[in-house]
Amino acid sequence: MKNKTNLENTNPKSLIAELIFLACLCIIALRATFTEGIQLSSTTPQLNSIVVSLTFSFILIVLFAFWCYRLIFSAKLTYRFTAIEIPLILFLIAAGVSVYFASNKRLAINSLVILTSPVMLAVLLIQITDRPSKVKILLIVIAALGFLSTVQCLNQLFSDNNMAVQQYQQDPESMLKPLGISKGTFQQFLFEHRLYSKGINSVWNKEMAEVNPIDAEKLGLVTGSKVRVTSRRGTADTHVKVTDRVLPGVIWMSFHYNATPTNALTSHHLDPITGTGEYKVAAVKIEKLQEVNQ
Repeated sequence: MKNKTNLENTNPKSLIAELIFLACLCIIALRATFTEGIQLSSTTPQLNSIVVSLTFSFILIVLFAFWCYRLIFSAKLTYRFTAIEIPLILFLIAAGVSVYFASNKRLAINSLVILTSPVMLAVLLIQITDRPSKVKILLIVIAALGFLSTVQCLNQLFSDNNMAVQQYQQDPESMLKPLGISKGTFQQFLFEHRLYSKGINSVWNKEMAEVNPIDAEKLGLVTGSKVRVTSRRGTADTHVKVTDRVLPGVIWMSFHYNATPTNALTSHHLDPITGTGEYKVAAVKIEKLQEVNQ
């Protein structure tokens, strides 16, 4: 009779609390293992990271609101104050003002929801982890997810990234077309940024002057050719990468490598108002280094 009474007293509300706790663990697991992606095209149907993030955030906000509802109308629930409430309130006030003045209110609201939901999750977990067993389960799940994420990152670092880079360099269309990305667009730039984000030295370990195929054919250049780039200000020796990402008559170089002083080529002139140097453009000529040495 005593056991039956305990079950009757604890079953309904305890079951709801356990389900909320389980739902939070599931969202943590999914959020930790979901790989972020970029919204590549507005016309291509896809489950991008914004949709997934908003879905997770909406579920968390609903769970938090439901728990608050139970807190208000249940005499048995008590709220445990933390150090999060005041910063959260200040953040929501500032975010509300920002959303009001934002030019793109839809994007601002999406960002607010995505940024606020993890804080609500933290507050909710503090309230529902009312037993040492729940704390242990939460810590075990977080530790397991940390281990899995580490394994996934190592696999990506040593295997997946290299395979993806090799496939993209051999046949860019095979990866761009299924995603609805056109060559030479900003979406391609974002895709390449994510693809090569493991580290630029793993893909380009030396400076590469990007040259249009038309200019490369005229100058007898191929990818890997060593050239000398000369401007009125100075010279820099580098290697060529033949690509249609640049227009005919234009070459592109970065300024990330000490061995190739790209800024030695740019103009020394300053803007008369701001004093900013003209470091992004310069008239240059390009020659095969073998021809220069002759």
